[in-house]
Amino acid sequence: MISTVIDICKNIIDFIRQSDEVEKDNIERISDILNNISNVLNDTAEKLLNDVYPHDNCVVMQRLSKDLHSNLLGYLPKEDIDILYNSLMESSMVEKEFALRKELDTIPSIERAAGEFKAMSILIKLRNT
Repeated sequence: MISTVIDICKNIIDFIRQSDEVEKDNIERISDILNNISNVLNDTAEKLLNDVYPHDNCVVMQRLSKDLHSNLLGYLPKEDIDILYNSLMESSMVEKEFALRKELDTIPSIERAAGEFKAMSILIKLRNT
């Protein structure tokens, strides 16, 4: 599911980077949200690696997903944004990964997703410079 979210986000990020319709302050907010998603995913991966339950990360991811959704409305087709939102909400259940933390690909896939969101955040900010 995380890979689906990343793919959808990349398409949206490409649109934002090439569009003149998105205001500079909104681009900054979207970049900050993507960076915060990256931070939450990194925190989750670190906690899973240390066998610590990632309390509150689900709620934070859900809130960030809602904020991203609202900041993208009006710029892209509602269907695309809704797909991203629904996928992010499903992916926001990062705490369920605690049960899967010992599987070989669980933590690396979360870390990879965190890196992708961080990169998207940086690429959007570069558009503003």
